[in-house]
Amino acid sequence: MKWILRDADPRCYSNFATELRSCFAPLAQINPATVSTLTHLLHRRGITDPESATRFLTPSLSHLHPPEQMTGVRAAIDRLDAAIERKESILIYGDYDVDGTMAVIILKTAIELCGGTADFHVPHRIREGYDLRDDVIESAAAAGIRLIISVDMGIRAFAPAETAQRLGVDLIVTDHHLPGPNGVPNALAVVNPNQAGCAYPYKQLCGAGVAFKVAQGLMQRRLEAKDHTRLLLSFMKVVAIATIADAVPLTGENRVFASLGLEALRKAVNPGLKALLEVAQISTKRPPTSTEVAFRIAPRINAAGRMDVARDVIELFSVKDPARDVSCARSKSVSAAIPLSAIPIASSSTARDGIAASSASLRHGSSNATTVPPS
Repeated sequence: MKWILRDADPRCYSNFATELRSCFAPLAQINPATVSTLTHLLHRRGITDPESATRFLTPSLSHLHPPEQMTGVRAAIDRLDAAIERKESILIYGDYDVDGTMAVIILKTAIELCGGTADFHVPHRIREGYDLRDDVIESAAAAGIRLIISVDMGIRAFAPAETAQRLGVDLIVTDHHLPGPNGVPNALAVVNPNQAGCAYPYKQLCGAGVAFKVAQGLMQRRLEAKDHTRLLLSFMKVVAIATIADAVPLTGENRVFASLGLEALRKAVNPGLKALLEVAQISTKRPPTSTEVAFRIAPRINAAGRMDVARDVIELFSVKDPARDVSCARSKSVSAAIPLSAIPIASSSTARDGIAASSASLRHGSSNATTVPPS
């Protein structure tokens, strides 16, 4: 194989290098030849101005887009907010792969941090298959659930959406897969940057990334502003694992998730996540690489759904006993004995990846809200 590099005017590289050194402080102390090589590489990636280069080289939370720019997010947050205020039970319906299970953890944790309660259902890969099912919605409705939110699925679940409507259950669909030719389901809200008419600036999010945007908006509405940055940063670990595992482009917001999440993984405090890193032989002396996440961490999470039940993953991130976490991390299943009929409204402990110590201390309006640093 021979690489053929794109030609460019040398003056472009020279001017770009000068501008980059003047506005990006870390480059001021670097050898000019190294800076020249860097600007050549950036230029060939289509990054030709200092602002774009800074965003590429040093991703930060400030580079994330406002969640409300995504179609459906505002309606989804309004309904979740109302459910929390009325103390309604919420059912999160997620896929069984890494993206889906991480999305469940993200949204469940955010809801509980905001003072709500959320149960979850992750389907069995063989017995139930992919996507929303009428019988699960019917079971949830019979149990008194009036709000279901899907993660990493549902964009083509037209019949289940009609079932939810018939039973008086509000359905929020969050997904990243492309809609079909018939549009989107008739749900209370559909959150998907790839749906027609959505002007969200970044379209390449994974399912957990879309779920995170809903979580981000919900926490920004209900929790005190002083806690936002710390909480959002602590979610980056889980979003990064999902983003890398789902093989979406590491550009734009995905690059923010991956960069901040990989750095945070070296300081994981959640016992389950720490056990997973230990079993995967990931050193905590440096941030893991995207390759280590993709080929050491992600396959172990995926194995739960492929070999038995993916709800094991939620338990791994929920159990607080380190010894049990190590056992769970080594095992393909810790809850296969749980009957499937119990899953639709089964509750797990709050799944927290160092996101906070107590949802009670972060309730909306709390005058003494505190958070535990994800260190």
